[in-house]
Amino acid sequence: MSDNIAMMPIANTREEVAAQPAVLTRVLQELSPQVQILAQQMADRKINQVLASGSGDSWFAAQAVRYAWESYAGVPFEPLQAYEYAAYGRLGIHKQTAHFVISSSGRPTTTWDALDLALASDALVIGITDNPNESNPFVAKPPVTLIPRGSKVGWPAQTTTATIAVLIDLAIAFGQARGHLGQDEAKQLQAQLRAIPGQITAVLTQSKQWAEAVVTTQPGYTTFVGGGPSFAVAQNGSALLAAGPQEPGMPLTVEEFHHALRIGVIRKEDAVILIAPQGKVVSRCRDTARVVRAWGSRLFVIATPETADLLQSPADGVVLPAVSEPMSPLLTIPPLQMLGIVLAEQKVATGYQRPKSVPH
Repeated sequence: MSDNIAMMPIANTREEVAAQPAVLTRVLQELSPQVQILAQQMADRKINQVLASGSGDSWFAAQAVRYAWESYAGVPFEPLQAYEYAAYGRLGIHKQTAHFVISSSGRPTTTWDALDLALASDALVIGITDNPNESNPFVAKPPVTLIPRGSKVGWPAQTTTATIAVLIDLAIAFGQARGHLGQDEAKQLQAQLRAIPGQITAVLTQSKQWAEAVVTTQPGYTTFVGGGPSFAVAQNGSALLAAGPQEPGMPLTVEEFHHALRIGVIRKEDAVILIAPQGKVVSRCRDTARVVRAWGSRLFVIATPETADLLQSPADGVVLPAVSEPMSPLLTIPPLQMLGIVLAEQKVATGYQRPKSVPH
């Protein structure tokens, strides 16, 4: 688990996570002119459906912004797993379709196949990549490319949040360009988005204290639960545990946690991390908190002021600044990044092993 044998270096990840406020501020500023031009181009083309293909954190980023696009731009938005799209395709793609194909690195993967299939369709294809090299197919092939230039020497962090920030900014600009948002509403949303990077530093400080408290309990397997955009955050949390501390984590939508009776396979030493910002699924999140505590398992909550009552003590989670639910992943992902870092560092320092199974 040292940086010498880790799949993705811990030290670089720590630096890249800490740099997110500056990176997101830069990205939103640098790409704003291009975002405005692209939004108008999409409006002129009368785009009425949007697809986004990616793998791993790129796919999670696409899922995280679906609600933002459907709320702010007023068009259907479908995240597609890139390999699945390349293998099976998708019906109903036409000239009024925009298709984002996302690959942070641009390295050879099945996302190359997804890009080629998208380019063979009638859609307006937009590449999103952090690699500006002209040989990168996501730069060279699409008619339009957005390049946030996030760093990913460690495991995915700023590349995920930078992509989310750019796509939300574009959703707002496109919503205004096509008349779905009024000028004042768009300006208010843009101001809210640009305030988020300044909030992340405090979120990371608070999250480090919480993550250290979580790790001292030596939790067993982790289940991440969230609804809407927070389910994408749950998937990201699971991937961060695998990429960094190399621990398993199960992501579930808040309803499937209950409908599929998943509490029956969670042990007392296991952890449930509930991503519960203020939003449309808060009532079901309250059910989740009640069930997990009654079962006797460990519950940790990522909340906002409106849902802070889900924490019974400060060690139970973090309370983030209030934020519009479509933008919430930009604040709910950093605590999970910090949890992965702290757990990985603790395993390096102590040789910690996951507890053996203990009957419930």
